[in-house]
Amino acid sequence: MDALPTGDLSYLAYLLVFAVAAAGCLAGAWRAHRQVSLPGVRLGLTGLLLASGLWSLCHVGVLLSPGLGLKVAFYEAGLTVGFGTVFAWLWLCSSYSGRALHRRAGVRWAALGIFAAVTLAKLTNRWHGLYFTAEMSTGPFPHLAVEHHVIYWLTSGLSYALAGVGFCMLSEPLRRAQVGGERLAGLFALTALPLGANAVGQATHYLLNLNHEPVGVAAFALGALFVYRERFERTSQAGIQAKPALILSGDGRLRNYNRAAAKLFPALRGGASQEETLQEETPQKGATRRRLEEALPRLARALDGGGLGEKVTVKEPEKRRGLKENGRRSGKKPPEEDGMLQVTAGGGETRYYRPVESQAGPGAGRLVVLQDLSERVLRRRERASRLEAISDSMPGLAFEFWAGPGGKRSVEFIGKEAEAFLGLSSSPEEFYRRFAERVPEGHREEFLQSVEEAVEGRSAWRHEFPFERPDGERVWLLGSAEPNSESSPEGEEVVFWGTLADITGRKRREQELRESRQELRREKRRAESITENVSEGIYRSTEEEGIVYANSAFIEMFGYRDLQELREAGPEALYVDPGRREELIEKEHRDGRLHQEEVRYRRKDGTVFVGLLSSQQVEEEEEGKTYFDGAITDITERKEERRRRKQTVQRVTDAIVEVDSEWRFTLVNDRAEEFYEKAEDNLLGKNFWDVFSQFEGTRFEEVYREVMQSREPTAIEEQYSGTGEWFEVQVYPNEDGGLAFYFEVVTERKKREEALRERQEKLESLYEATNHLLQAEGPEDLSARLSSLIRQSLGYPATTIRLARGGKLVPAHVPDVVQERMPGRPSYDIGGDTPAAEAHRSGETRAFEDLSAEFEAMDRGDVRATAYVPMGRYGLISVGSFEAGGIGPFDLRLVEVLGSYAALVLERLKREEELLTAKKEAEQARKESEEARQEAEEAKEEAEEASRLKSALLANMSHEIRTPLTSIIGFAEMLGREASGLELSEESPLPGYASTIEQSGKRLLETLNGVLNLSKLQAGQMEMEAGPIDLPEQARLAAGELRPDAEEKGIELELETGGGPAVLAEADEGGVQIVIRNLLANAIKYTDEGGVTVRTYREDGDSQEDGQAEKSDQVRKDSWAVLEVEDTGIGMDPEVAEGLFEPFRQASEGLSREYEGTGIGLAVTREAVAQMGGSIEVDTQKGEGTCMTVRLPGAEGGIPTGD
Repeated sequence: MDALPTGDLSYLAYLLVFAVAAAGCLAGAWRAHRQVSLPGVRLGLTGLLLASGLWSLCHVGVLLSPGLGLKVAFYEAGLTVGFGTVFAWLWLCSSYSGRALHRRAGVRWAALGIFAAVTLAKLTNRWHGLYFTAEMSTGPFPHLAVEHHVIYWLTSGLSYALAGVGFCMLSEPLRRAQVGGERLAGLFALTALPLGANAVGQATHYLLNLNHEPVGVAAFALGALFVYRERFERTSQAGIQAKPALILSGDGRLRNYNRAAAKLFPALRGGASQEETLQEETPQKGATRRRLEEALPRLARALDGGGLGEKVTVKEPEKRRGLKENGRRSGKKPPEEDGMLQVTAGGGETRYYRPVESQAGPGAGRLVVLQDLSERVLRRRERASRLEAISDSMPGLAFEFWAGPGGKRSVEFIGKEAEAFLGLSSSPEEFYRRFAERVPEGHREEFLQSVEEAVEGRSAWRHEFPFERPDGERVWLLGSAEPNSESSPEGEEVVFWGTLADITGRKRREQELRESRQELRREKRRAESITENVSEGIYRSTEEEGIVYANSAFIEMFGYRDLQELREAGPEALYVDPGRREELIEKEHRDGRLHQEEVRYRRKDGTVFVGLLSSQQVEEEEEGKTYFDGAITDITERKEERRRRKQTVQRVTDAIVEVDSEWRFTLVNDRAEEFYEKAEDNLLGKNFWDVFSQFEGTRFEEVYREVMQSREPTAIEEQYSGTGEWFEVQVYPNEDGGLAFYFEVVTERKKREEALRERQEKLESLYEATNHLLQAEGPEDLSARLSSLIRQSLGYPATTIRLARGGKLVPAHVPDVVQERMPGRPSYDIGGDTPAAEAHRSGETRAFEDLSAEFEAMDRGDVRATAYVPMGRYGLISVGSFEAGGIGPFDLRLVEVLGSYAALVLERLKREEELLTAKKEAEQARKESEEARQEAEEAKEEAEEASRLKSALLANMSHEIRTPLTSIIGFAEMLGREASGLELSEESPLPGYASTIEQSGKRLLETLNGVLNLSKLQAGQMEMEAGPIDLPEQARLAAGELRPDAEEKGIELELETGGGPAVLAEADEGGVQIVIRNLLANAIKYTDEGGVTVRTYREDGDSQEDGQAEKSDQVRKDSWAVLEVEDTGIGMDPEVAEGLFEPFRQASEGLSREYEGTGIGLAVTREAVAQMGGSIEVDTQKGEGTCMTVRLPGAEGGIPTGD
């Protein structure tokens, strides 16, 4: 054992310093525990000093221990205790700064975990050596030399960081406190001074490498507890308050205050009284030695008004006093405002503060905190004025009830009516006790308990109780009150506002009602004997006891011997579905009754039946029980019958509904559910007129009620105005005394019938109007007749007729309605880009359903829809409607038919005019021939002209035949389409008739067209304008049109137009089309097998070969455009072929001919070719086929017009 270096002064100095530090810390801990009044601060400071003292003792042990092992043990213990001082320091800082960090469970558990981890690392250092290594050192005296490692530095860094957090927490209250904060900050800084000694000991040999923090803590304890003890607590009390706070001594002297108080009271900054200055100056410590009435006289008076030295709880809450003052209708300010401090802020705003005084413990001084009640005072004043106005019209007696700590209770009534009604003085002193004594003994305990439950739960209070007036009269009162939302949030007091109402009359009526119910129960007992004679199962049950009564029918229905056996089985055994039972119970409790509920029950033997359950909740006040009286009807057979019946009616396509004699639904099939959009379960049992009240007052109600009364079936087809739908309803009485409705919505059928009727009327009117158009005497007369016809027959008054004159479409007839509702109708250039011009040029109808969407910039007046229908090359019909989409497709087709009629009539008028002119010229020629024989040759030419006019007359007559024929074909097409849309039987001949009329008319029209073309050609009236024509292109167009005919007969149609130079003919496009179509149609008609080939090519030469030209006078040309149409058909004898080009001639003639036709197609073809300067020839052999060759003058260069 080594001797201690007691002779070394350094050793003795170290030993003395740490021993004194230990004694100082332990003495400070004892004094802090005894004298510090703030609980959190006391616990934190005591722990800090106690741990620091133990830490110092560990250092003493290290110095006094003779061996290395014991020194190391004391050193490790010192490290552990020293790390614990960090958490004691944080506890002290948290509580001293007014924070709740030290009270949080999570923070405590985290601190414990960190402390345990660090302690474990220290205690296990001997095994891992990561914390420190220790050895003995000789200088300046034998002592423990420690070399610290990584864990030590990490722990030290964590300790100093946590200590820094504590200093940050302390900074806020020290800055808030206006007196003593600087000195206390210096005291707290003493705990950090030993860090310098630690650094010196670590870096040099002048000091030992030990922790010197206990020395600083001991110095802090000496200053805080022995020199500045009172200031230590006062600074904390003033600094932790965010509100203005002042610390007073026991004799009323100002000791400290915080920054908020200094800002509020300029006197604390300037040293003068509050009444003397409002200057902004620096804090004056001299103010802390003066009495409060000298430094702040108004605050002192406010404290005196509230009772000097009182605790936080005051005699009465400010809300109660405000209502009291309102109850007295006083114009003075409420009494609680007498105890308030009124301060004018820097901005001129008035603020109200209530000084609340408390004392934390012996020697802690008096803490005065100023609560800012400005918003509350303003709200109270507003509420007081509002409550005063409301209380005058309130039913009953308005009152305020106040409950304070310690069982303090008081009641204040508003107005003088309470004193007159209750017979008690309305003085608040002991009023609650005197009021409770007037509650009769049997009801008083219940009354007081209800009040206390409302106070404890801060919940609404409602209670009925009797009250005996001093004159002996007993009245019943109903009290109700609600807790005020501005009651004390800490739970120390609560204020209720409520009313007392006189319910004596109601109680009297309730007594009479109870007596009536007793009589009713006696009647019910008599009625129970009657229930034994009914077939329904009658029962009575309670929620607790289950079924308490059941008649014989009920017991037999479930298959039990008696009621006892039924009750032993339990109510659960009676239900197939327990969930259904719970659902019915919930509904019964919610609604108080059940009505016609279908329930599946189980008998004792396990069989299942369906019952119809109805019940009613009955309150028996005498017994204090709630009964459920019910009846069950076995409807199993009825249900099965309904199921079979429903299966039957579900197969019916009509919607079916049945009602009973009380108009309640008994059956609704699927189609009816779809129509009503309601499930059958939602309709069964409900009254028909309740569900469909919209039928009341209609024809439907009249018929239905008549059938219900007469029991005679009937049918009705009526439109219901509520929905606009048409119904066809068949009503039959059923055997249950009710009705069965079979109905169907026939709206679409009615619409089709109406549309068909309207179309038929229009067709009839057009038939009648056709002759009217034919009688027109000129284009203007025709325009007026046509416009009137469209307006009267089709209903389109906005119809304008335009005629083609001088390259323009000129309005020939504009109705008055168009002139009134549309801008002026201008003329349109035929070559322009207007819709009317485009329709005229194309020859096709153009219709616009919404002009506003199509032509936004065009002014059409009120017209919203329009259609332009061409009248051939003579003009067009402009039909307008004032509604978008107002021109239907059927009407448009009728207008097109009328346009065709008009074109024919205009053509006839033109021909008649030409004929009259020709006649006049011929007559003039004859006169001239008579006058001068020398003009015989000229007369001969005029005679030939007369012959041509005769042919023209024939052409005009052909037009007169084609006019009604076109009408026949058009109406036959419409009749065919209408017949296809109707639901006709298969044997109906109408579709066949319409088809026959249409086909025959078309065949006749083709004949007339051929005759007409031949007449025009012979008369020289067909206008032929020669120009470059692309012959291959014309051949392709014609082949494309006739290809469906060839495919229908199963023959091939080929084109050979490729290769070589372009084949251009100098001919008329219309004439070329007539030639190609006639030749190609003949070839397809007379070919049953094989095919038809169309060739085009260019043939160069000075002239045609001899014998090939059909006409001897054929003009010589340099080149020819050749068209060949070759078929593999029946052919013919060459001798017969020479007469084919004569009119009305065919290869087979007579009634037995095989092929239909007029025999004028080739005649027309020859005339057309001849007028275009060409030739045609035929090469044929019977049974081998025929080749038709057409040569037309070739065109050199130029732009073909056949495109």
